[in-house]
Amino acid sequence: MKEHSDDFNNIKTYGQFVKMYYIYTMNSFPEEAFGSSKTITKKDRRVILILGYLYLVFAPFGLFISINKNYIIVLIIILLGIINFWPIERLDVFKLILSEFSLLFYAHQYYYFLKKDKCYNSKLIIDYYFQNKSSLNMFENYSKKYFMFNISSSIKKVKFFLVEKKTKEKICIKVTHNKVFFNKRCISKNKITQFDDLKKCIHNELNI
Repeated sequence: MKEHSDDFNNIKTYGQFVKMYYIYTMNSFPEEAFGSSKTITKKDRRVILILGYLYLVFAPFGLFISINKNYIIVLIIILLGIINFWPIERLDVFKLILSEFSLLFYAHQYYYFLKKDKCYNSKLIIDYYFQNKSSLNMFENYSKKYFMFNISSSIKKVKFFLVEKKTKEKICIKVTHNKVFFNKRCISKNKITQFDDLKKCIHNELNI
């Protein structure tokens, strides 16, 4: 995941979170489409979101409004003008999903985002999910004995994959919002509110 602005830790409201997440996800869209008309570029995404959400907001009103033929003709002319300006295959309403902008989805993400100040499990997860790094130095002095070859994260968990240098044993440490696992074995069943406790929990298993 790519990094976003330095305002990450200053987010206080859902509106600020939506703005941050929009900018954050925009990094995954290319500037130009290469090889496929189905590719959504940054410019495409903006147009799709504007037209798509305008459609979703105003379409239901058509069930309650009496529309005469002249009004329909004007709408058709406007629609044809938009299509002529913007390729029709890029105006598919279903591409709202591919455009990664859903207020319901963002609300789900925000629910977990708010957990970051409640325990260190959550702070570690949110840091890696949104920034691909963390200010929490959880694996201090591990490099003498272990090599970390991968880190994977989602909004619900973060996984650290290590290899013991001498034995080549592979180790997976998974941190969820309320548990910690060491190679699928649960080593903590509670939310950890002290960073030293989280660090000690893992270091005891790694024998660091």
